[in-house]
Amino acid sequence: MIPNWLFEKFRNKKFQAILFFSLVILLSNINAIVDYFLHPEIPYFDEEHLIVGGIYGTVSTLLFLFLFSFVRQLETAQKKIEKYEKFLSICSYCKQVKIDNKNPDNLDSWQPIESFLLEKAKIQFSHGICPTCSKAVMDKMDSEEN
Repeated sequence: MIPNWLFEKFRNKKFQAILFFSLVILLSNINAIVDYFLHPEIPYFDEEHLIVGGIYGTVSTLLFLFLFSFVRQLETAQKKIEKYEKFLSICSYCKQVKIDNKNPDNLDSWQPIESFLLEKAKIQFSHGICPTCSKAVMDKMDSEEN
C-alpha cells in the first residue's frame, strides 16, 4: 500500500512534471549508460547513442503524455462521481429534482429527473414498464371494463 504522504506527493503537478522530465532524461540516456559500463571503448556521445536516445526520449515522452492525459481524465471522472454521490432532493410524489442553490418554493427550481440526469450525467431515458406495474395497470384496465 502506498503511504498517504507519497500519494499526495504524486498528486502535485509540479512533482509530476519533475518526475516526468527526470524519467525522460534517464530513458533517453539508458543505452549510453549501459554501454558506458559494459562497453567502455564506445564513446558516450556516439552517433548510435544519440539516435537511439532520441527515439527513446520521443517515445517515452509520448507515452508519459498519454499516461498523464488519462490520469487527468480519471481525476475528472472521480470528481464527478464524488459530486453525484451526494444526496439529491427529490419530490416523493412527482419525482422532480431540486436544482442546487435555488429556492425550493419557486417552481423553476424543480426539474424532471429525466432532464436533470440528461443535463448532469448525459444519461438518456427510454421508458418502459416493469412486470409489477404492468400487471397492476392491466388489472386496473380490466376492472374498469367490467
